Amino acid sequence: MSEIAGIPYSTFTKEMRAGDYFYHQSDKQYYPFVRSEKERLKAGQKNEPDELAFIKENLEALKDLLQKYQSNRLLALDDRVYSKEAKYENKSIKMSNELYDEFKKFCE
Repeated sequence: MSEIAGIPYSTFTKEMRAGDYFYHQSDKQYYPFVRSEKERLKAGQKNEPDELAFIKENLEALKDLLQKYQSNRLLALDDRVYSKEAKYENKSIKMSNELYDEFKKFCE
């Protein structure tokens, strides 16, 4: 892993220990260090992958993004980009006419 991350092995192991992980030699992998029985039970209950936890935390935003995609409103920008209350300056940028037309419709 340290080679993949491009850092020395000693630095990698130091960071893993700082993050409360320990290396189990016979399994050849890192595990979270559990300090109490309460933490052990909590860790045992959380057997979902990080990806699933991310989806649960961001479900509403993902639904909104999917809805925009399905309605062909593929342009997803921060509200500050197309705010009608914002102060604007004229700047020259080069963009295709088709994309600019879609952007104008999106801002209306």
